[in-house]
Amino acid sequence: HYFFLSVFTWSLCEGVLIYNLLVKVFGANEKKWIYIYTALGWGLPIPAVVVSVAIRHEVYFRRASFVASDPFYEYIHACWLPPHLGVIWAFIGPMILIVAVTGVLLF
Repeated sequence: HYFFLSVFTWSLCEGVLIYNLLVKVFGANEKKWIYIYTALGWGLPIPAVVVSVAIRHEVYFRRASFVASDPFYEYIHACWLPPHLGVIWAFIGPMILIVAVTGVLLF
């Protein structure tokens, strides 16, 4: 979950970098931006993951079960975040927000 969100956060950082290089030409290539992008790229997904793990820790720390009575049985091989528990929104929500912000910056 964390690494998938990190990929989208890094794409946001790339969008901001492209915006800075094309629109704000002067001062866009400063060394401080590297530290800001690194902090955002690795740090922005942490709150979403921590909150979702704190709320639904049983989803993240379950063992693979092949018993049909297990409530997660049908989702074990399909998705790591079962949609019926609402935990999937801890991934889809930030992902949609990041893609929207990147789209606004680039268009």
